[in-house]
Amino acid sequence: MFCTAKHLLDKPQLGLRKMRREFGTVAKTARKTLAEHAKGANASSPASPLDALFFATLDFEQAREAFHRLGVQSLPWVISVSPAAAVPAEGDIELLGDAVMRHARYGHRHWSAADFARFASDRIEAWRGEDGGDDSAGPASSATDFPPAIVIHEAPPRPSVVNVFLGLAMLSGLAAVGWKLYNSRLAKSLPLWTLACLSVWWFSTSGGMYNIIRGMPMVLPQRDGTVKLFLEGSGQVGFEGFLMGSLYATVGLAFLAVSAAATRLADEGSRRVAGYSALCLAWFAYRRVVSIHDWKTSFGWHSFLW
Repeated sequence: MFCTAKHLLDKPQLGLRKMRREFGTVAKTARKTLAEHAKGANASSPASPLDALFFATLDFEQAREAFHRLGVQSLPWVISVSPAAAVPAEGDIELLGDAVMRHARYGHRHWSAADFARFASDRIEAWRGEDGGDDSAGPASSATDFPPAIVIHEAPPRPSVVNVFLGLAMLSGLAAVGWKLYNSRLAKSLPLWTLACLSVWWFSTSGGMYNIIRGMPMVLPQRDGTVKLFLEGSGQVGFEGFLMGSLYATVGLAFLAVSAAATRLADEGSRRVAGYSALCLAWFAYRRVVSIHDWKTSFGWHSFLW
């Protein structure tokens, strides 16, 4: 079983999306291998190996109880449950032997299909040992009908010359599109440039690069089903960073509205309403920033003056 979580699939350090795809390759290969094996030596057997060995993906949001019962501690977490293991109706599921795939044994920061296949083959051999190699109980109660190994035939890498030409073609295409955009009217639009600059500034002040470099999720799921939007002390999840960046932008844009927008209104009453409204909005956003800062640091901003 490949344990994963949808909200962490794109976290670069974990590489869950790529490994899940590799795991799927092993599952397809294993099913094909087992089907061929069932047609051969076990053709007359009442039970097929396909009934005893299967691959599954567990998502945290949909299988919280299974995560807890299997003792999942971190991701990636690949685990095998032996046919001889006790699976009670409640409580922890019994795991026999080296049931968890470990980096210390199978190497690689992000496992490939060949690594998953080696782990599956090792577990099949371990299940044979747990069964004692006795076929008298019949194939339905043992793992002795399993093939000796699941072999992944990886495609050879492309020739380097092809990659070079492919890269040059992509760069040429991007350069052509960029040059056409540069000479278009769209590139000379002042509102578009202003919006683009504000977007870059907002992304920077929101800690966007921090989230990418550290691989921070947008929210932090809890075991009780809730999510954390703010982290105590140092560090922040994506939601907190983008909220703070939005508050910073609100303060700046509100003062811009006071000086550049409200003053252009023809009616004096409208200018007053617009100006004071923008000031109230700036004050509200500023107070939110200060209160969150005080909560995270346990110090008020005036503490730094004395």
